Amino acid sequence: MPEDETVLGTVKKMHAEGVGSIVILNKTRDITGIFTERDLMTKVVASEMNPKITKVAEAMTQEPQTLSSEMPILTAFQLLQNSGFRHVPVVDDSQLVGILSVKDLHKRVCQFMERAVLGQD
Repeated sequence: MPEDETVLGTVKKMHAEGVGSIVILNKTRDITGIFTERDLMTKVVASEMNPKITKVAEAMTQEPQTLSSEMPILTAFQLLQNSGFRHVPVVDDSQLVGILSVKDLHKRVCQFMERAVLGQD
């Protein structure tokens, strides 16, 4: 999502895609921030900003921490747990490859536990 998009446009895209966050990119496609449902609530709604005219760059979390797709799942889990956020961009070779969420990690842990309990690999 470009930095100059409005908060309303960004939220509509998030809703259409069924996601709770979206990575914000500058004109050279570098990550400059992440906009989350929490940003919408705490920075836009609580501050009574107008989402129709407020640019997402004004409300996003700037310079978010990122992780690599090669990062061990336990390390990723610890990062999210210790940092208190629910979404983190995944970057490989300076390119955005996705977003990891607490929900994603929960699903993976449940799958692992099911395999361990059932004795499957």
